[in-house]
Amino acid sequence: MASPSSTAKYSLQVRRTFPVPREKMFEMWTLTEHLEHWMCRPDPRNVVKYLQHEFRVGGKRLIENKAADGGVFMNRGKYLEIKPPEKLVLTWAWEHLDASGRKTAELDGTVVTVEFHDGDSTELVLTHEFFRDANMRDLHSNGWNLCFDQLQEHLDASAGENTMTKTPPASEPSVQIRRTFAAPREKVFAAWTKRELLERWMCRDVPTQDPKYVELDVRPGGHYAIEIKTPEGVTYLGQGIFREVRPPEKLVFTWAWTTSPESTTEELQKDESVVTVELFERGSSTEMVFKHEKLSSIQSQKSHKKGWEGCFEMLTKVLESR
Repeated sequence: MASPSSTAKYSLQVRRTFPVPREKMFEMWTLTEHLEHWMCRPDPRNVVKYLQHEFRVGGKRLIENKAADGGVFMNRGKYLEIKPPEKLVLTWAWEHLDASGRKTAELDGTVVTVEFHDGDSTELVLTHEFFRDANMRDLHSNGWNLCFDQLQEHLDASAGENTMTKTPPASEPSVQIRRTFAAPREKVFAAWTKRELLERWMCRDVPTQDPKYVELDVRPGGHYAIEIKTPEGVTYLGQGIFREVRPPEKLVFTWAWTTSPESTTEELQKDESVVTVELFERGSSTEMVFKHEKLSSIQSQKSHKKGWEGCFEMLTKVLESR
């Protein structure tokens, strides 16, 4: 077995600059729907599948990479450090099985550090350490550079899709908010799905409001309805359908309002809009990525942005009190 001093000298570093914000680049490294387009894909013909991905410190990952020649690489490791959106540290090991299932090569005991430097673009600095020999180091240096070529292609393709599908802002405004809460992901998900918790923060951006959930059926296809009665005698009813419920990771639901008596204000979202809530483990905390799309007007967008930000201040207090 090689001593630590002899293996430590075999390391590599790759620097690339990508024309996207640092937060976007961090997503490319942490969300499975992006990773499977470029990670472990030096050959674009390869088919990559994340069989396990626990994005938290100590969390494990297992990647299956099926090559065009019928061979399979199984990449595994765990996260040692997660510092959004600045840094990732993870262990890196793999084994190769040929078309008959026979192990032909393996690598163990290496560590990858990825640093994301902010600016007009994002400079990515990848350091891969503790190779057993120069040949294995050089193979990985070539492999990472090819993977980063695939990452750039994925970024270009994503930008192209967004350009083709994006509706002009005036016709389809949206709101996106990121918040990190000092609470486990399960606790934050419960605050989005349990009536007794929802009524303590949802639609409470105005202190005089006392919202009540008159219906709450948290399942795909399930309906919810929130009733708010004002001192002026107006009743607001917010309601929608849950499209996706994936505890404790994700919620997608529709969102629309009616009033009695009827209101004509453009701030009121009468048409169906869509809310997406994604929750990511960040150590002992939870990062929430919130999107409210298909809003009907700029006035509705401004009103909802202010309202959601106020609601999330209340949500922070609820989570801190539990």
